[in-house]
Amino acid sequence: MIAFKDGKDGYYQFDWDGVSPLPKWTSGMTQIAVTPKDPAVVRAQKISEVKAERDRRKANGGFLVGTLWFRSDAESLALYVQMLTMAVEQALLPTYVFRTAWRSMSGATTPMTVALVRQIRNAGLITLGLIDDNAQAHIVAIGLSATPESYNYSTGWPPTYN
Repeated sequence: MIAFKDGKDGYYQFDWDGVSPLPKWTSGMTQIAVTPKDPAVVRAQKISEVKAERDRRKANGGFLVGTLWFRSDAESLALYVQMLTMAVEQALLPTYVFRTAWRSMSGATTPMTVALVRQIRNAGLITLGLIDDNAQAHIVAIGLSATPESYNYSTGWPPTYN
Protein backbone atom coordinates (compact mmCIF):
# COMPACT_ATOMS: atom_id res chain seq x y z
CA MET A 1 0.00 0.00 0.00
CA ILE A 2 1.23 3.47 -0.78
CA ALA A 3 -0.38 6.63 0.53
CA PHE A 4 -0.07 10.26 -0.52
CA LYS A 5 -1.03 13.35 1.47
CA ASP A 6 -2.62 16.00 -0.72
CA GLY A 7 -1.51 19.01 1.35
CA LYS A 8 -5.07 19.65 2.47
CA ASP A 9 -6.96 17.17 4.61
CA GLY A 10 -7.12 14.07 2.44
CA TYR A 11 -5.09 10.95 1.84
CA TYR A 12 -5.06 8.89 -1.33
CA GLN A 13 -4.16 5.22 -1.17
CA PHE A 14 -3.04 2.93 -3.95
CA ASP A 15 -2.30 -0.79 -3.98
CA TRP A 16 1.29 -1.24 -5.04
CA ASP A 17 3.08 -4.52 -5.78
CA GLY A 18 6.53 -3.11 -4.99
CA VAL A 19 7.71 -3.51 -8.59
CA SER A 20 5.47 -1.50 -10.94
CA PRO A 21 6.06 2.23 -11.42
CA LEU A 22 4.48 4.34 -8.72
CA PRO A 23 1.35 6.33 -9.56
CA LYS A 24 2.00 9.98 -10.46
CA TRP A 25 0.95 12.62 -8.04
CA THR A 26 0.32 16.29 -8.49
CA SER A 27 2.17 19.26 -7.10
CA GLY A 28 1.63 19.68 -3.39
CA MET A 29 1.26 15.97 -2.69
CA THR A 30 3.92 14.22 -0.66
CA GLN A 31 4.53 10.51 -0.35
CA ILE A 32 4.05 9.43 3.24
CA ALA A 33 4.20 5.61 3.23
CA VAL A 34 5.33 2.78 1.02
CA THR A 35 4.68 -0.78 2.12
CA PRO A 36 4.90 -3.48 -0.54
CA LYS A 37 2.65 -6.47 -0.04
CA ASP A 38 4.33 -9.16 2.05
CA PRO A 39 4.24 -12.44 0.05
CA ALA A 40 3.68 -14.44 3.24
CA VAL A 41 0.62 -12.33 4.07
CA VAL A 42 -0.69 -12.65 0.49
CA ARG A 43 -0.17 -16.45 0.59
CA ALA A 44 -1.96 -16.72 3.94
CA GLN A 45 -4.90 -14.67 2.58
CA LYS A 46 -5.16 -16.80 -0.59
CA ILE A 47 -4.97 -20.02 1.45
CA SER A 48 -7.71 -18.69 3.71
CA GLU A 49 -9.84 -17.99 0.61
CA VAL A 50 -9.27 -21.53 -0.67
CA LYS A 51 -10.31 -23.00 2.69
CA ALA A 52 -13.45 -20.85 2.73
CA GLU A 53 -14.32 -22.03 -0.80
CA ARG A 54 -13.70 -25.63 0.24
CA ASP A 55 -15.96 -25.28 3.27
CA ARG A 56 -18.68 -23.54 1.25
CA ARG A 57 -18.69 -26.32 -1.33
CA LYS A 58 -18.76 -29.03 1.34
CA ALA A 59 -21.69 -27.46 3.18
CA ASN A 60 -23.75 -26.18 0.26
CA GLY A 61 -22.59 -27.88 -2.93
CA GLY A 62 -24.69 -31.02 -2.67
CA PHE A 63 -24.21 -34.56 -3.94
CA LEU A 64 -25.36 -35.64 -7.40
CA VAL A 65 -27.06 -39.03 -7.66
CA GLY A 66 -28.44 -39.72 -11.12
CA THR A 67 -30.16 -36.48 -12.09
CA LEU A 68 -30.99 -35.31 -8.55
CA TRP A 69 -28.90 -33.23 -6.17
CA PHE A 70 -29.07 -34.01 -2.45
CA ARG A 71 -28.11 -31.64 0.33
CA SER A 72 -24.65 -31.81 1.89
CA ASP A 73 -25.19 -29.64 4.98
CA ALA A 74 -24.50 -31.06 8.46
CA GLU A 75 -28.18 -31.68 9.28
CA SER A 76 -28.74 -33.66 6.07
CA LEU A 77 -25.54 -35.66 6.60
CA ALA A 78 -26.77 -36.59 10.08
CA LEU A 79 -30.11 -37.77 8.63
CA TYR A 80 -28.34 -39.93 6.04
CA VAL A 81 -26.22 -41.53 8.78
CA GLN A 82 -29.30 -42.18 10.92
CA MET A 83 -31.08 -43.87 8.01
CA LEU A 84 -28.03 -45.99 7.18
CA THR A 85 -27.67 -46.99 10.83
CA MET A 86 -31.33 -47.97 10.98
CA ALA A 87 -30.95 -49.97 7.75
CA VAL A 88 -28.02 -51.93 9.18
CA GLU A 89 -29.51 -52.44 12.65
CA GLN A 90 -32.82 -53.65 11.27
CA ALA A 91 -31.41 -55.45 8.22
CA LEU A 92 -33.69 -53.47 5.93
CA LEU A 93 -33.94 -54.39 2.27
CA PRO A 94 -32.54 -51.92 -0.29
CA THR A 95 -36.11 -51.24 -1.45
CA TYR A 96 -37.30 -50.20 2.03
CA VAL A 97 -38.77 -46.66 1.83
CA PHE A 98 -37.93 -44.26 4.65
CA ARG A 99 -40.00 -41.47 3.15
CA THR A 100 -42.14 -41.51 0.03
CA ALA A 101 -41.48 -37.93 -1.06
CA TRP A 102 -37.95 -36.81 -0.16
CA ARG A 103 -37.26 -33.33 -1.54
CA SER A 104 -34.04 -32.84 -3.52
CA MET A 105 -32.19 -29.53 -3.83
CA SER A 106 -34.13 -28.69 -7.01
CA GLY A 107 -37.45 -29.28 -5.26
CA ALA A 108 -38.16 -32.52 -7.11
CA THR A 109 -39.29 -35.38 -4.89
CA THR A 110 -38.27 -39.01 -4.90
CA PRO A 111 -38.79 -41.99 -2.59
CA MET A 112 -35.91 -42.17 -0.07
CA THR A 113 -34.97 -45.84 -0.06
CA VAL A 114 -32.11 -47.68 1.62
CA ALA A 115 -30.48 -48.04 -1.80
CA LEU A 116 -30.74 -44.29 -2.47
CA VAL A 117 -29.24 -43.38 0.92
CA ARG A 118 -26.29 -45.65 0.10
CA GLN A 119 -25.89 -43.93 -3.27
CA ILE A 120 -25.97 -40.52 -1.57
CA ARG A 121 -23.34 -41.70 0.92
CA ASN A 122 -21.10 -42.96 -1.89
CA ALA A 123 -21.53 -39.78 -3.95
CA GLY A 124 -20.83 -37.75 -0.82
CA LEU A 125 -17.63 -39.61 -0.01
CA ILE A 126 -16.37 -39.13 -3.55
CA THR A 127 -17.41 -35.47 -3.77
CA LEU A 128 -16.00 -34.51 -0.36
CA GLY A 129 -12.74 -36.28 -1.23
CA LEU A 130 -12.47 -34.42 -4.54
CA ILE A 131 -13.17 -31.10 -2.81
CA ASP A 132 -10.47 -31.74 -0.20
CA ASP A 133 -7.96 -32.94 -2.81
CA ASN A 134 -8.52 -29.88 -4.98
CA ALA A 135 -8.25 -27.49 -2.04
CA GLN A 136 -4.99 -29.13 -0.98
CA ALA A 137 -3.60 -28.92 -4.53
CA HIS A 138 -4.42 -25.18 -4.62
CA ILE A 139 -2.83 -24.62 -1.21
CA VAL A 140 0.40 -26.31 -2.35
CA ALA A 141 0.37 -24.33 -5.62
CA ILE A 142 -0.12 -21.05 -3.75
CA GLY A 143 2.85 -21.93 -1.54
CA LEU A 144 5.01 -22.49 -4.61
CA SER A 145 3.73 -19.54 -6.64
CA ALA A 146 6.07 -16.63 -7.34
CA THR A 147 2.98 -14.42 -7.69
CA PRO A 148 0.45 -15.67 -5.12
CA GLU A 149 -1.62 -12.48 -5.39
CA SER A 150 -2.65 -13.42 -8.93
CA TYR A 151 -3.16 -17.15 -8.30
CA ASN A 152 -6.54 -18.39 -9.58
CA TYR A 153 -8.01 -21.11 -7.37
CA SER A 154 -11.37 -21.33 -9.17
CA THR A 155 -10.41 -24.35 -11.29
CA GLY A 156 -10.59 -28.09 -10.66
CA TRP A 157 -13.53 -28.19 -8.25
CA PRO A 158 -16.18 -30.91 -8.72
CA PRO A 159 -19.60 -29.73 -9.92
CA THR A 160 -22.00 -28.26 -7.38
CA TYR A 161 -25.71 -27.56 -7.41
CA ASN A 162 -26.57 -24.15 -8.84
